Amino acid sequence: MKERFKTSLYLLWRLFKYVLPQWQLVIFALIATMVYSAVQAVPVALTKRLLDDALIKGDKDTLVLLCLISLGAVIVGGIACFIKEYFRQKVLFRAIVNIRQHAGEYILTMSMGYFDKKKVGELMSRLTNDIQSTRQTLDFMTGDIIEAPLTIISALAVALINCWQLTLLSFLTLPLFWLLIVRFGKRVRKYSSKSLVQLAQVTESMQQMISGVRVVKAFGLEKQKAEEFRRENESFFRKVMRMVFTKAMSRSLIETAYMACVVVVVLIGGILVINGTWGLTLGGFGTFFGALATMYLPAKRLSRDYNVVQESLAGCERIFAMLDEKPEIEDAPDAIEIKELRGEIVFEDVWFTYDSGEPALKGVSFTVKPGESLAVVGASGSGKSTIVNLILRFYDPQKGRILIDGIDIKKIKRRSLLRGLAVVTQEPFLFNTSVLENIAYGRIGATREDVENAAKAAKIHEVIMALPEGYNTLVGERGGNLSGGERQRVTIARAILRNPSILLLDEATSNLDSESEKAVQEALSELMKNRTTIVVAHRLSTIAEAKRIIVLEEGRIIEEGTHEELMARNGTYRRMYELQHRPEEVEAKTE
Repeated sequence: MKERFKTSLYLLWRLFKYVLPQWQLVIFALIATMVYSAVQAVPVALTKRLLDDALIKGDKDTLVLLCLISLGAVIVGGIACFIKEYFRQKVLFRAIVNIRQHAGEYILTMSMGYFDKKKVGELMSRLTNDIQSTRQTLDFMTGDIIEAPLTIISALAVALINCWQLTLLSFLTLPLFWLLIVRFGKRVRKYSSKSLVQLAQVTESMQQMISGVRVVKAFGLEKQKAEEFRRENESFFRKVMRMVFTKAMSRSLIETAYMACVVVVVLIGGILVINGTWGLTLGGFGTFFGALATMYLPAKRLSRDYNVVQESLAGCERIFAMLDEKPEIEDAPDAIEIKELRGEIVFEDVWFTYDSGEPALKGVSFTVKPGESLAVVGASGSGKSTIVNLILRFYDPQKGRILIDGIDIKKIKRRSLLRGLAVVTQEPFLFNTSVLENIAYGRIGATREDVENAAKAAKIHEVIMALPEGYNTLVGERGGNLSGGERQRVTIARAILRNPSILLLDEATSNLDSESEKAVQEALSELMKNRTTIVVAHRLSTIAEAKRIIVLEEGRIIEEGTHEELMARNGTYRRMYELQHRPEEVEAKTE
C-alpha cells in the first residue's frame, strides 16, 4: 500500500513536470477556479435567510435582494467557469502534445538493438493509447484536484456556520467512503494495466495484418488471420470488462452508501428541527442540506476520479518505463566532431553478436583505403549486412575496433560520422511525401537545383518529370506509386545529394528485374566514383565495380582478393560464381 502510494506520487510528479512550463496559465486557471468554487456556496449560504426571513415572514424586499445576489453570483461563476475551463484545457492538451513529442524524439534516439527487441504494434500502442490515457490524470491534476476541494471547503464552511454539531456527525461516514474508494482503486489500476498490455497486442496484430496483406491475400489466409485477430480482441474485451465491472461496482456501492447516509442525516436533522435542538431552524436545516448536496457532487467526482486516475496511471507507468530506458549507442563524453571524412575504414578483430546469441562476425579484420571499393559476398546469414550496420553504428561490436580515418568509431560523434556516410539498402524506403522532399532528405538545406542535379546523376530525372506533378508528385505509402527500380533510383539520388565520403550499398539491386537492375547499376556507378564504397551482395553480377572482394562464411573471412584471384583459387567464391552463371561465362571470366 505504502509503496504503491509512493509510486503514484512519483508518477504524478513526473506528469506535473509537463504542466510546469505553463505556470502562468495554471495560475490564471487557479484564480478562476477559486472564484468559481467560492460563488458556488453563495446561493446555499442564502438559503437560511430565504426560508426564515423572506418566505416564512413574507418579506418581498429581502426575497428580491437575495435573488439579485444569487443572480450576480451565477454570472460571476459563469465567467470564472469559462476562464478556468479554457486555460485548463489549453494546459492539458499542451502537456499531452509535449509528452507525445518527447516520446517521439526519444524513440529516434534509441539504437537499432532497441527496435530489434520491440514490436512495432507495442511501440505504436504506447505512443498513442498509453499517452492518450494520461489525459485522464492530467485532467484531474488541472481540474478536480483543485476545484473539488475548494468547492467542498466553501460548502463545508457554510455547513459548519449553520450547525457544526450536525456537520461533524455527518463526517462519521467518511472512513466508509475512503475504504471503498481505496480498495476498488487498487483493482482498477491492476486490471487497467493488464488491459493496456493486451491492447498493445491487438495493435500489433492489426499492424501485422495490414503490413502483410499481400501475403495474406496471396496465401488465402484471411480467415486464419481474422481468427487470430478475433482471439486477441476478445482477450482485450475480457480484460477490460474486469476493469469495467470493478469500476461499476465501486460507483454503485459508493452511491448507495451516500444515499443511505443522506436518509439518516435527513432523519436526524428533521428531529432536531422539530425538537428545536441546537437552535436549528427550518431555514438553517435547508442551508445545511444544500451545503451537503453541494459537497456531494465534487466528492462524488473525486471518488470517481480516484478510479479513473488509477486506470490512467497504468498507462503512465508504461510510458515512463519506456522513457527510462537508456540508448545502447551514445556518444562518448570525449567524442570528437569530424568535419570531413577521408574515407579509410579499418576493422580490427571485430566480433559481434545479436541477441540471438550466435556470433554474426568472428574476428573480422580488413582495411579499405580512401576511394577504394570493397565487395563483401557470402551466403545469407554470413554476416554481410552486419558489417554495414556496424559502420553506421546501429550497433557496437562486443570485441575489436572499427576505425574511420584512424579514429575509433566510438570516439567520433555519431551525427558527424553519419554526415560523411550514405547507404542504399535492399528495400528502399520512401516517406509518404513528394519526390522532391524524399530526395532532399539526403542533405538538409538542399535547393531545388541540387535535388534535380542529384536526380539526373541517378538517371531518374526524366522519370520524375513524366509524373503528374513532377517533383511535387506524392510517392504514396512506402513509395507505392513508383516501381521498384524507380524507388531505388530515388534513394540513390538521395545518397548522391548527400555527397558522402563513404558509400554503403547493401544488396542494392537484389530485388530488381534485369531492366531495372541495369538502370540502377548505371546510377550506382555514377555514385561510386571517387568514393570509398562497400558493396554487400549476394548476386555476384552486381560487384563488377569492386577492386577487391572478401568472402564471408559463418561470420569469418575465408577468402580475399580480386575477382580473377578468387576465381583462380577454385574456392567458395568460384563455386558461388558458377552457381549464378552459365559455364561459358565462367570460362570467359577465367581466361
